[in-house]
Formats: sequence, C-alpha cells, structure tokens
Amino acid sequence: MLLPRAPPARGGAGPGLDARPGAPALTAACSRRCHGAGADVGRPRRGAGAAVAAAGGAQPQAQEGPQKPGPLEDTEAHGSPAARLRARRALSRSGGEQPQEQQAAGAAGGAAADGAPRPRPRRRRPGADDGSEDDDEQALAQRQRAWAAAAARREAKLADTQLKPSLAALLAQMAGAHEAPAAAQGVPARRGELQQQQHSAVAQLTGLVRRVREPKALLTVLLAGGDALNAVHLTAAAEALLRLARQEQAMVGDPRYRAKVKAAHKRLVRQLQGQLLDLDARGVASLLHVSAKLGALDPGLRDDGLWGDLLHVSTTLLPGAAPPRAGGAAVPAASAVPRGAAAQPAPADRAAPPPRGAEFEPQQLAMLAHAAAAADGWAGARPSRRWWAGFFDASLAAMPRFGPQGWANVAWALGKLQRRPGAEWAAALYAATQPCLGQFSAQGLANLGSGLAHMNGAGDLPRPRAAWIVAYLAAAEAQLPAFSPQGLANLLWSLAKLGYRPPRASLARLLEASLPLLPACSAQDCSLLAYGCAVLGVRPPEAWWAAFWPASGRTLDAGSAQALANTFWALGRMRKAPPTPWLLAFLHALQPALSRCSPQAVCNVVWAAGRLGLRQLPGSWLGAVLERAYQVLPSASPQELSSLLTGLQQLAHKPGAKWLERFYAASLPRLPAFTALQLSATLEALGTLSPDAPPPPAWAAAALAQVSARLPTLNAPGLCSIMWGLAELRLAPSRDLMQRFLATAAERMHLMSGAMLSRTLRSLAGAGAAPNADWLLLLADESQCHLGSLAPEELADLVWAFAALRFSPGPAWLAAAARAAGESLPAFGPRALARLLGGLAGLRLRPDARWLGAAGARVQGLLAELSGQELLQCVGALEALGLAPAPALVRQLTAGGLATPAAAERLAAATAAAAAAGVSGAPARQLPQQQLQPSSTAADEAAGSRGGGQSQGLPAATSPAPEEQAQQQAQHDAQQAQRGDQAGIDLLLPRPRLPRRPVSPAGRAAPFASSR
Repeated sequence: MLLPRAPPARGGAGPGLDARPGAPALTAACSRRCHGAGADVGRPRRGAGAAVAAAGGAQPQAQEGPQKPGPLEDTEAHGSPAARLRARRALSRSGGEQPQEQQAAGAAGGAAADGAPRPRPRRRRPGADDGSEDDDEQALAQRQRAWAAAAARREAKLADTQLKPSLAALLAQMAGAHEAPAAAQGVPARRGELQQQQHSAVAQLTGLVRRVREPKALLTVLLAGGDALNAVHLTAAAEALLRLARQEQAMVGDPRYRAKVKAAHKRLVRQLQGQLLDLDARGVASLLHVSAKLGALDPGLRDDGLWGDLLHVSTTLLPGAAPPRAGGAAVPAASAVPRGAAAQPAPADRAAPPPRGAEFEPQQLAMLAHAAAAADGWAGARPSRRWWAGFFDASLAAMPRFGPQGWANVAWALGKLQRRPGAEWAAALYAATQPCLGQFSAQGLANLGSGLAHMNGAGDLPRPRAAWIVAYLAAAEAQLPAFSPQGLANLLWSLAKLGYRPPRASLARLLEASLPLLPACSAQDCSLLAYGCAVLGVRPPEAWWAAFWPASGRTLDAGSAQALANTFWALGRMRKAPPTPWLLAFLHALQPALSRCSPQAVCNVVWAAGRLGLRQLPGSWLGAVLERAYQVLPSASPQELSSLLTGLQQLAHKPGAKWLERFYAASLPRLPAFTALQLSATLEALGTLSPDAPPPPAWAAAALAQVSARLPTLNAPGLCSIMWGLAELRLAPSRDLMQRFLATAAERMHLMSGAMLSRTLRSLAGAGAAPNADWLLLLADESQCHLGSLAPEELADLVWAFAALRFSPGPAWLAAAARAAGESLPAFGPRALARLLGGLAGLRLRPDARWLGAAGARVQGLLAELSGQELLQCVGALEALGLAPAPALVRQLTAGGLATPAAAERLAAATAAAAAAGVSGAPARQLPQQQLQPSSTAADEAAGSRGGGQSQGLPAATSPAPEEQAQQQAQHDAQQAQRGDQAGIDLLLPRPRLPRRPVSPAGRAAPFASSR
C-alpha cells in the first residue's frame, strides 16, 4: 500500500516513518539553508540513503516507537549542522564575529560526528555589502518563530504520528480480508472469521479517524485510505474536520493551520463526490450539518456543489420524493458493507422495506432542519418544495419521538426560515410538547417560543391555545435564573408576537429577572426586550429604565440598523422619551447605517420620532432620513407608507414637491392593498402635509374608488379622517359616495367623540357639502353634551362649521356653546378666536355685555399675534355681536387695506352710532376697556333683558324665554334664505375652498342629501 509522504525528522528518518525514495535529507537541507549551496551540498537527491551517504554518514534504520525530538535537540553526535546553527545564533545575539576557537571546535565536532568534510564557507566578493549576513539572520529568526509556533502543537503531532502505523495495519488488514484465498470462501467458519476481521478493521478505522487531532493527519488518512474509505469513514472525517475548524485561535492566528484545514476539506469533498449515492440517512444528515457549520465558520470552507448534491440525496430519502426501489427489496447501504466486498443477495423471504422517510430518525430530521437554517445565509442551493413536503410528512409521523431538544431545534429552524408547516403539523407539535414543557431547558424554551413566533408572523398558522401558553409560561418562570440575556429577550419577544399577554405578576417577574442581565445584553437583546414591553403593554419601573439606558447606549454603535429602528419604535409605542445623551447617541449611530435600513426600519424611525414629539431634530439628520425614505418608497408596503406619512404629520415636517410626487407614484399601484385604517391615516396626513398641492388625477380617482370600497368597514375615527383628508386635498366625491358617507356617519355618530364630531362637520363645511336638516340636528344633539370638554380649536371649528353651513342648531345649543367658550376664552389662540367670533356672529348670537367685554379683552391681548386677516375677522365679528371698534382702529384697518370698502363703511357706521350714544372711541392699541367698547344697542339690550343678574361668576350667554327662543328661531330661519352675503358673512368667515352649489328639490328629499 502506497503511503503518503511525510516530512522527515531532524537528524535522520523519524520514528514510525520508513526511509523511502523521495524523502529529503535534513542534514543537507539544514547545511544548505545555513551556509548556502556548496559544491558538495545541493538539492535533495532521489534517495534518502544517497543523500546521507554523501554527507559521510550511515543510513539510519526506521525505529519502532515514536520519539519526541526538540527543536534543536541535535547534538554533536547527530551531526555538525546543529552545532553550526547554535554558533550562528549565538553570533547573532552577541553582534560580534565568531572566535576562531569556536569555529575550530565546531569544525572538529562536525568532523567527529559524521566524518564528513565541512562545507567550504561562501566567500564574499571584495566591496560587497553585508546583506547576505542579514539574510541569514532573518532566515534564522524566521525558523525560530516557526519552531516556537510548532512547539504548542508538538504533543498533538506526536499523537498523530501514532496513527500512521495503525492506519497502515488497518488498511492491510482490510485488504487482506478482501483478497482472501478462494479456498476459504467455501469454508463457512473461515468466511465468518474474515468478515468479522473486516468489520472490526472498519470500526477501528472509523475510531481512528475520529481521534485525529491535526488537519495534516486527517489529510494523511484521506490520502492513504483512498477508495478503501467508505461513507461511514468519510462522515467521521467530516465531523473531525468540523472539530478542527472550530479551533478559532489556530484558524485565525496560524495561516498554515488554516491552509491545512482547507486542503483537508478539499480532499474530503473530492472523495465524497464518489460516495454520495452510498450514503444512508444518518450520513446525509451528518454531512449536511457539517457542511452548514463549516460554511458558517469560514467562507473558504463552503462548497455549493456538495451542499446541493447532499440536498438532492436527502430528497430521495424523504417520503414521497423518490420512486420505490426495484423489486421491493432493501439494498444495504455501502456504509455497512466496505467497498470491494461482494454484495450479498437479498433473501426472498425478507420483509418489505419501511416507507420512505422512515430512514430518518427524529434526531436526524432535526439535524436536517437545523442545517437548512444554518446554511441559509451562504448556500446557493435551497431546499425545494418537494424536499419540504417530504420533511413535513416525515417529521409529522415522528413528532411524538422528537424529544425536547429536537422540538426546540426544529421550531427554531422553521422560524428562522419563515416556513409554514400547516395547521395539522402545528397542532401535532402543540399536542406533543405541552405535557413535556417542564423538561425543556431554558435555551430550549427560548428557541421553541422564538420559532413559533416567527412561524406565526404572517398570521396564517394556528396559534397555541391558552392552556399551552400557560404551561409554557409556567415552565419558563420555573427556570428564570437559568436564562441567558438572549434567551430571556427571545422569551419576552415571543410572548408578544404570539399575541398573549401574561398576568401582571408574571410580567413583573420577567422584568425583575431581566434587570441584572441588562448590562450583558447586546443591541439585539435590548431591542427585543423593548419590543416585548411595548407590545405587551408593560410599563417598566424607573429602576428598570435607569439600567436600560446605559446598557443599551453602550451597544448602539454595534447594533444593526433593524435593531436600532425596532428599539426606537418600541420607545415611541410606549411614549417613553429617551434622555438627551441617549437620543444623541442613537442619532449618531443610526445616521451612518441609514443606507442599510429597510423600508420598515426607516418608516418606524420617522413614526416613532413623530409619536415622541421630537420636533427639534437636527435638520441634517432628518434630511438624511427623508433621503433614505425617498429611495425606499417604491418597495415600501402600505403599512410602511401610511406610518411614514403619519410620522411626518406629527413632526410638522412638509416634504418637497419632488418627494410627494414619488410618494404618489409609489403608492398608486398599492392603493387597493390599503386597509381602511391605513387609507384614512394616509388621506389625513396628506391633507395636513400638502393642502395646497392636490394629488395627480389618477391617484385622486384611485383614492376615491378605494374610499368607496372601504366605506362599510370604516370605524368612527376612520370616517372622520377620510372626510378630513378629502376636504383638505380638495377631492370632490361623487353624490352617491357623499350620500353613503353621510348615512354611515349617522349610524356611527353615537360612537364619535366631541373632537370627531367637530372635525367631521368642519370637513363637510370646508368641502362645500350640505347635509339636510335632520342630519345636522342629529349632530347638534350628539355634540351638545361634549361642548364643555372640547378644546378651543375644536369648539371654534364646530361653531364656525354650523355658521358656514347656514344652519342654526337652536338657542339652547348656542347658549351652551357661548357658556363653554366663555369659560375657556383665555385659552383661545388667534385662529381659534377669529373662528369662534365669526361663527357666533354668523349664527346671530347676542351675548351679554360681560361676555363681549371678556372677548374684547382677549382680542386686545392677542393684538401682537393676530394676523391682519384674523384681526379684521375679530373686529368685524365683535361689531356684529354689538361691540363697536374704536375710530383709530377703523382708520388703521382702512389705511392698511385690510378692510374692504363695504366693511369700512359698516365699521364707520357702527363707530358713529356708538359716538352718538355718548360712547367715545379710543385710539387703537390702548387699554382693552377703551379699545373695544360695547355699543349702546348692546348695552341697552343687556340692561333691559338681563339686568345685573350676570354680574357675578363666569360670562354666560343670553337665555330668553321659550316663546322668545321659538320666535327668534323662526325669524332666523326665515332670514337665512334672503341674507346671502348682505349681512357681512364674507367679512367674518372665509369662503369655502370649493364653491357651494344650489341643491335640487330631489336632493332635499333624500334622508341625508349632499351637494357640491
């Protein structure tokens, strides 16, 4: 049997090695390396004996037992090269010339040791530099470093040298058994003895391969074994190679070690290619597992061809994936019968083979799934549909026999690969694992929950029942001290993804267990913990946050873009504003990672920033985020598009026209996939961000079509947002769509809050829609009980909308509105105050003098903030309500061009009437009591009808008798059709953006008619 070459030991042939042709002599090699090539020292010759004889020594004999030579253990008895090496090393350390006595001693020692004449030293040419000496010193230093590195592995090498005689003996024993005399074949006892020896040799060779401790020894076994190695041997060699490749220190720090591992891997792959069809289920599973692990450890150990072939072979062993065997007889695997042995014929009475897939044991099926998940990041070949179908059938049949570790590994692998096994498979898993959850380890529980959460991500797999979750949570709580930071984070995350909220006591124990683990958490772990708390509705105590901020802040720079975005999203979901140092560190860590952010990550960051109200973000950072969002818009989902716009709306950041054009182009084909909530949020945000930039006609038509399709599924907030967005974007719905909207809104009006009612009516008024009196009376009745709780803006919009629609909700409603406005007048801003006063004037309300005085004082206090148009509206409304402006203010408004000629004449007439009654006007910008004074008519009306009854307490509105209310209501309704623009509504109220059109009698007959 031809054995591979092995490097010779120093000073002659090493122990356990034969002196065969082609082995170089170390004596000649060392002499040539140290002193250069002389006349008698040249290249290694073909024979080891010839080389040693040329040096003057006797040919050494191979020794039986191994010895342990040192790096420079060759003494003078072993030859002169070692002495010369020691002398030159001492010379290099001393930096001087070697004394002649040492040179003579070295020469004498060398002659006495080997009897060979000393090679003549190389002479330097006159004038040559000393570079040759420097080269010798560098070579010597390099050899010393190599010897030092080899000293750490000398013991392992010594053990591997023992494999060579054992390997040779085993191979000879196997070959002798294969080539037994023909006479022995007829003797049953002799034949059985030979087969027993053969199987013993095969088993011993397998154990020998598994005990390999050096990649060079493994390569020796592969080269020497050749075709004598069967599938079992090669599987054992693959497992040994994985063990050698996992030695991280040697793989990283020693390039030669890594090169030998790669050489052994290359040789193993070459030999496996010819044995793939002889593999059994165990071998295929082991090799797939080893190949996936090797590829994950080192890119140089990846082989897509072998991986794809192994997947193909495993497919033929899975149920329903390969045709039945010929004759129905099971063919023995080649791993059980060594190569070269005659195959035994199958007996006729042999039982039928088991069904396909029964070859794989549960542990091997778990290895298959785990290998597919581990190789998913680098392998070019993926398991086919037929492979997965066979795997699910085989694993379903073996489900009760997996065991805790197998169940956890299979669930983790399927979750990582996002595979959906089906309802039957999931039910079998839940039924098999529920009684055994207490036997799982902490890591197994974390992997099981994480895998199930990933498999249920799309919502198309049955979730575990409450009893299963209770047992799972009880098993996890029993092992809380054994959880790692990653395991506990996966546990909390999986509970959130499975949609189960544990009791508060259990959540408190989980948070308490995570508190000491926070300093050891990675960025991914912090992200999962924050996500779990946000989805489960947990409000961690401040002590937990005090530990979370520094723990997560240290890992921000090392976190992935997705982990950073998820953490920020969770903070936004919980409305937990981070400290300023943490926020600055987050912004600094995320900005360079924006190019790697997915559409979901970018949209989550913008949404969370808006929800946290971070309107003071750096402009450069927000610009970079919007630029990345601009790039990913075409690949964003409807949920991501809606969240992105909602975040920008809350940040009050209006993107440019080019950005909006790209948004419209990207969202147009996805509009049919928008849910009702996403559609309403998108329209609302667009109405806020681009009120003056209507969308393209194609997008507007598609949006209206989707509104019509989603209208029956809209809830009360969705109806409000839809109408708001349509009004702000100036999208005119059809008559049929508006009729359906009003009918749906009437059905859900009792579910609307006061703010929703105000916004809905304002949107209808802004869009120019005209609901009939029944619909408006219904809204007035529903909103009256909310008037005292409305914000100033909402109350002003509600009053303004009724006035814009020219509908009076009744004296009782007006009195309640005036009372609510009087209580909150100090909180009204410029815009809200202008709308409130204009709406009350349009509804012909007559407040008392105290209410008017408070309103005038509020206008005086906001003079520095009111715009010209708002100031004009306030002054005109107060004049209509009975409060005359000062002449100086009239002149200022007229001179500034703020008032139209008709409005200026009306204001001048009111001022003259007030002067004739004895009330003098004061210059503008004076005290409130002199700036805006009640006219005589208003004062007399207040004195005659109310007297001094309202002098104490909050200002209140006029409360006439019931018959007076009915008379006033009838007069007001009779005048509404005739007043048109004659009463100054054009001055007090801004016109709707879309012109109102007259409603036909047929439209009035409808229950909730509307028109444009």
